Amino acid sequence: MKRGLLLGIIGCMLFLSMPVAAQQTLPGYFTNLEEAKKNALAVKQLDLNNFSGTLPSDWDVLFPNLESLSLQNDNLLEVPASITRLKKLKVLNLSGNPIRTVPESMAQLTTLEELYLNNDAALDLPQTLKILAKLPKLKSLHLDNDGLVQLPQELYALKQLESLYLNNNKLPEIPRQLEGLPHLQYLEMRNNKLQPDVIDTRNLNFGFKIQL
Repeated sequence: MKRGLLLGIIGCMLFLSMPVAAQQTLPGYFTNLEEAKKNALAVKQLDLNNFSGTLPSDWDVLFPNLESLSLQNDNLLEVPASITRLKKLKVLNLSGNPIRTVPESMAQLTTLEELYLNNDAALDLPQTLKILAKLPKLKSLHLDNDGLVQLPQELYALKQLESLYLNNNKLPEIPRQLEGLPHLQYLEMRNNKLQPDVIDTRNLNFGFKIQL
C-alpha cells in the first residue's frame, strides 16, 4: 500500500475516533448548521448527521470553502443540485438515505476524493456508478451494508479507485475483475458470504491488500 494512502486512512480513522468535543475544536469543523452559517467562509467540515431540520438549498453559495460534508441518516430522497457545485468538496457522506441514484451533475465534483454510500439499499447502484465513473479524483468508495450479492460491471470503470469498502454485504467471492482497477490498493469485505477457501487470503494472489 502506498504511504500516502495509508496515512490518509490512518488520519481518517484517528479523526473518527476522536470524541465529538475534540473534533469540534478543529479549525473549520462544525456540527451545528446555524453556527456554521454565522461562520460560512470558515466552514471546511460540516457534520449534519441525523439532522431533523430543513437543509439549505444553496450549499455552494453558503459554504464556498466546504471540503467535507456528512449528511448521514438525513432522510434525503435526492442529492441537492447545489451540493454538486461545491468547488472544493473532497469528502461526501450520503449514507443511510433513501436516495435512488445521484444526479448527472455529480460529475461536476471534480475535487471529490471519497464518497460514502453505506446503508443505501434503495440505491440504483449501476446507474449511480455510471455517473461516479466521471469523477476524475474519486479514490475511496464506501458501499457497506448495501445488500450486494454481486458487484455491478459498472464498478470496474472507476479506474481511479485506490480503496473500496464492501463490508456487511452478501458477496460470495472476490471478483477477479477488481484486478482491472489499476490503482486499487485496499479492499475491505468483512462479513460477506465468502466461502472458506476464499477467506484464506494466503492462497490469494491479488495485487492489493484485502481485509476480510
